[in-house]
Amino acid sequence: VDAYGEWVVAGGNGNGEVQVWRVFGDTRVEQKIASPSGSSSAFGAAVSIEGNTFVVGDPNAGSSGKVFVYQLNTGTMQWGLVKTLDISGISGWTSTDRIGGWANASQGGNQWLAVSGNRIAVGAPNEGGGTGRVAWFADTSNSGGVGNWSTTASGFFDEPAPATYG
Repeated sequence: VDAYGEWVVAGGNGNGEVQVWRVFGDTRVEQKIASPSGSSSAFGAAVSIEGNTFVVGDPNAGSSGKVFVYQLNTGTMQWGLVKTLDISGISGWTSTDRIGGWANASQGGNQWLAVSGNRIAVGAPNEGGGTGRVAWFADTSNSGGVGNWSTTASGFFDEPAPATYG
């Protein structure tokens, strides 16, 4: 679960859907976000929202997990999918590294996915030999709303065990 202003977003518990609520005064408006093509029942394992963007993690989508980026159409006040992010093509990451949250709820959730302004940080706990990794994505248009999200950098943390990042 995450909240920003009058918006609340909650990931599913294995049902492959996310709920978004707009709460203002005594009014609550709900929008169900069904799992998009290429996702799994773990869609919603992690969520984060800020401004007109929210992100949804799915650690079981594809071979290494995916993050789905939604942006608000301020005319209709409806959320729509604008981009799907994965780790393909990120230097140093392997096909066994996994992003998008953790399928096991006891491992946590939101700390592995965050959106802030035109940036998204995606953690991969226990990857990179057990120390963890982080990938950063940015909306390269810097206008927030057109969905030109791309990989900008990735981090590798070489702290000795038991410290894990991501």
